[in-house]
Amino acid sequence: MKKTGFSMDAEFILDLFRNKQEGFELINAIKKLGISHLEFANFKYGAYGEGLAMYTEVFKQISEIIGVSLHFSPFARISGSSLRETWKWRRRLNNFMLFAYDVNALWVNMHMGEVDKCFDGDFIKEFCESLFKIICTNNEAGMQMPLTIENSFQGCLQRGIEYGIYSDHFDDFFKCLDDFEEEKGMSMNVGLVIDVAHLNITGEKLESYKRFTGRIKAFHVSDNLGKHDRGEIRDPHRVVGDGNIDWGYVMNFLSQYCCDSVLIIENKTISDCIASLREIRFK
Repeated sequence: MKKTGFSMDAEFILDLFRNKQEGFELINAIKKLGISHLEFANFKYGAYGEGLAMYTEVFKQISEIIGVSLHFSPFARISGSSLRETWKWRRRLNNFMLFAYDVNALWVNMHMGEVDKCFDGDFIKEFCESLFKIICTNNEAGMQMPLTIENSFQGCLQRGIEYGIYSDHFDDFFKCLDDFEEEKGMSMNVGLVIDVAHLNITGEKLESYKRFTGRIKAFHVSDNLGKHDRGEIRDPHRVVGDGNIDWGYVMNFLSQYCCDSVLIIENKTISDCIASLREIRFK
């Protein structure tokens, strides 16, 4: 069985741990299911700065029990007109990486959000340069923290997909990253998280990512009806089996090419995550 994790709401966990006994009981119960990893997402916007301190004690205690990664967008609530104001998202990313180091996280996953619409040559070069500066500074201070970037899309499903970051974008991104690493003589330790549900919505094939398999740290797992999943919710995070994704094919691909990657189940509730876990264990 592959290494498996749950994605959980950071605010829910923070609130739950107001009673530490209840919090630890839940984490230990999840671990007994065979779960070896927890990804925390949906941090309060204000927490991207000094507010991160309120999470530190709880998440550090959790990381002593189970593997932890963090999921956030450095570009949240930055308008399209200010996406190239580097200092804003660079400061957020740096703060978040330092926080991740403090809580002993295994990596930080970046959901690019609004930047999807301008993830082109010029921006990619600027982005890689900024990543280098942040990573280099942290490495010199002895605070290494791996990063991942996630395939994504934006746009209401009723109107169709408006823009996104796909495998072709990653070709450009990792080529630029490789050039920086060669020039600077250091590894930036940046990988991928592949969201299987996003692939189904955009129509992109998992095969398109075979050339990146050495970089893939994890897969986000949830179901949907692809382009036919109508509604205002862009990514409904259905339980595995409640959509039209071919999970037999997915699991076979992962077994062949991504044996060391973590499957992170990304449903709305813990009970839904458990239901998805049961489904993928039979695939």
